[in-house]
Amino acid sequence: MKLGNIVQLRGRSLVLAGLMALVVAAAPLAASAHFLGGSWWYGGGLLPLSYQNNTGGFPAYTNAVDQAATNWYFTPTPSDLYSVGGAANVSLSTFSNSGAGYWAVTQIWANQTTCVWIFCWTSNNEIPYGAYNSPTSLGSNWSNYTSSAIAFNRYTMDGLSDWMKLKVATHELGHAQGLGHAYSPNCTSIMQQGFLAWNTPQPHDFYDFDQLYPGSWFYGWAC
Repeated sequence: MKLGNIVQLRGRSLVLAGLMALVVAAAPLAASAHFLGGSWWYGGGLLPLSYQNNTGGFPAYTNAVDQAATNWYFTPTPSDLYSVGGAANVSLSTFSNSGAGYWAVTQIWANQTTCVWIFCWTSNNEIPYGAYNSPTSLGSNWSNYTSSAIAFNRYTMDGLSDWMKLKVATHELGHAQGLGHAYSPNCTSIMQQGFLAWNTPQPHDFYDFDQLYPGSWFYGWAC
């Protein structure tokens, strides 16, 4: 298995990470693993999602985030990520932790309704990775996504080229929009893990995106 982004669970946290160490290869998951489960509300047309770029002070990351949003915008998908200065659908920041071997972490929240007997309540929780009935559904007790946060680990990413920083940022914004990992060698996708020969969304990414937010891609490229 290549060096790269893997998924781990820390309690209920979704860690979509980039390990810088070799890990044991596992069998590729089914096609449904290309999705995290659930999605943002989508009424057709564009999918406007605001993002707040809180990576100021680290220009390489600021530039990578803004270019990554542009990468998604200039695809045949409805992705419409736009920058704002205040509260946003997706917030992006950096941190530095020598004890964390990954490149980046993406978390997503949605409202979850819990009922015990005749009593029900709703709380905003991180989505449970992989626990879904279909690519677009986390289950009847979950809402659409309410927010997402991405954090880049400068300790592991500072040594990457600007080209690779852009790859990681584009990959993580794919997660924030509901895409899971695609697996090599069958998939040519920005959602593959690790070092790639491309740093922009690929036709397979358009296909997966259309499964979540349909109406823009009418070709193949499933894997």
